Amino acid sequence: MRTLFVMSAFALFITSCANHSDSFQEPIASLTTEWENTTTMVTDFVNSLQRTQQDLQNQFAEMTVPEELTLSEDSKNQIAELKDDYQEELSSLTDLSGEVSSFISTWQIEAEKLADLKINLSSGELGAGTLATVEALQETVEAGKAGLESWKGELVDIQANTSETLEEFEAVIANLQGN
Repeated sequence: MRTLFVMSAFALFITSCANHSDSFQEPIASLTTEWENTTTMVTDFVNSLQRTQQDLQNQFAEMTVPEELTLSEDSKNQIAELKDDYQEELSSLTDLSGEVSSFISTWQIEAEKLADLKINLSSGELGAGTLATVEALQETVEAGKAGLESWKGELVDIQANTSETLEEFEAVIANLQGN
């Protein structure tokens, strides 16, 4: 009788574990899809950020005064101020890049937790902390999406500001050349 009881308890335990894993099948699959989509969006943004950073640095390098121009003190100050403004935007871009890099480091660590979840799900070895892990990873996804929107806005602002500064610089040079 005791053996029958132990076998029944073991069978019940195995069944409950299987059901427990089944209850996490959909949330983990959904989380995985969101994670992959967010990873793609962040990766695309990082590529855009890197291209923009290179383009803006190249533009700044081209903000030169033709050698034949003689500048008044006011013109020198105006050009220096425009270059300083542009450099401030480049500095903001560097800060943004650092913020994104920091997020990516965290993202990669959290991705390992998701991989472990998927492995444990497939082997039926989900533990007591599974729900908390799924919720924490979902929060990371939401933070990634929110961060991405914020970063995109910052990048647009930086691009607009550098474009405006470059136009002002070109207008000053054209004016000094009599154009």
